[in-house]
Amino acid sequence: MGKIIHNLSIKKTLTIVMATLVLFMLLLSALSIVINKNGSNSLHEIADVGVVQMNAINRTEANLTQANGSTREYLKAWEDDENTSEVNRWKQEAEASLEAAQRRIEEFNSIAPPPGSERETLASEANRIYQTYTLQLNNVLQATTLNAANSEWLQVMNARREFQTVVRDFVLLTETRTTEILTNDERNSRISLIATILIVALALAMVVAARMVL
Repeated sequence: MGKIIHNLSIKKTLTIVMATLVLFMLLLSALSIVINKNGSNSLHEIADVGVVQMNAINRTEANLTQANGSTREYLKAWEDDENTSEVNRWKQEAEASLEAAQRRIEEFNSIAPPPGSERETLASEANRIYQTYTLQLNNVLQATTLNAANSEWLQVMNARREFQTVVRDFVLLTETRTTEILTNDERNSRISLIATILIVALALAMVVAARMVL
């Protein structure tokens, strides 16, 4: 009878140990899944914002700068009474740069920022100023008189400064967010390592304790 009770006690202890080990393994698996998911989301955000969006908004600004320069040369050629072909050349270059900028801003807008985030606010502001900026440049290019073109040109400078400012703010925000993501990822990796060590240590402790009892 005593042997039977002893055997039952051993089986009970082994069952508890095995159940605890399984629980520890499940905890470790769950922790790994959470860490990997967070890491994947972080990499996705860095790829979308850090690479695609920031590159698109920077190239949009570069195209608008080219359009701005070509428009200025267009006005200068018009003021200097240069031949029609020269005036048209600068006008066509400005229009081509505006078309390239439109493709870049569409690429920028292809990635939706999180609702209510600072990114969404800056993206909305960038689009608003972009519309104003390009409209003013087009007004210069479509003006029928030199005076009208020069009048529109005066407004372009302010829009250009505003767009450069919002692009700079967006880039700064993206760089800050990227740093935060990398810092959080490093912290999560440390937490995962420490948790793994603790779970393995507890599992080993349970095995040793079971052997001592047996």
